[in-house]
Amino acid sequence: MLTGVRICYSLSNSRSFIAGVRITQLQDPLTSAVALLDDSIPLVDPGPTCASSMSVSIDPTAGALQLLLTLNFGDTSDSITILAVGINTNP
Repeated sequence: MLTGVRICYSLSNSRSFIAGVRITQLQDPLTSAVALLDDSIPLVDPGPTCASSMSVSIDPTAGALQLLLTLNFGDTSDSITILAVGINTNP
């Protein structure tokens, strides 16, 4: 079982941040995707730091998974660096 996502990141400026983390599972046939995790708690710590999403229980054998990050840029000169992405699992 997939139980969540851990994202390590660094922000160049506090006006730009990761606004959300979503995991969707693709359906067979590939005509739709179901959102199984929709964590909209903003990640605003300038870092470098790591943060875990809310806890979920997702069966990865039910279909391919997509990870989507919503990024909010306060200025075009800002950067959001994704340092690592981890998948939390529970056998």
